[in-house]
Amino acid sequence: MRKLLTIAGCAALMACASHAGGLYVPFVVSVGTNATATVTQSKPVLGYIEEVYVENPSASGVTSAVWFAIAPAAGTNLTETVIYTNATQSASVMARPRVTQTDNTGGNLSSLTVAERFLCVGDSATFGVTQSTSTTGLTFKAWLKISQ
Repeated sequence: MRKLLTIAGCAALMACASHAGGLYVPFVVSVGTNATATVTQSKPVLGYIEEVYVENPSASGVTSAVWFAIAPAAGTNLTETVIYTNATQSASVMARPRVTQTDNTGGNLSSLTVAERFLCVGDSATFGVTQSTSTTGLTFKAWLKISQ
């Protein structure tokens, strides 16, 4: 009986450790037959945003404006926060977005030198692409790496 409890405890610890590495939330948008278009995809996110991955399409000469924005789930009139933006994305990228803490008026606390990870509590994350080159049929993929 003790062996079974020990084995069950070890299995539970291994299961917890395997989930500690982070969760990847995928986003996929397609431009389709439009030469220039703005396309978006939104998903709810829960946890700290650790990293942003954006995979540029493999077609040559593709330059696009891409962004990730987080809209608070608490209300409908709250301003969204842009956590990643690149006006001339032409290659795949990985970024670690951080935010500066603010005071009670919303002003940045510049005296704090360490920015914090962005925490989402069911907020809507939107991945957007504005395709500016004339190439059609493109698919853009992105991921948010989330930790608890």
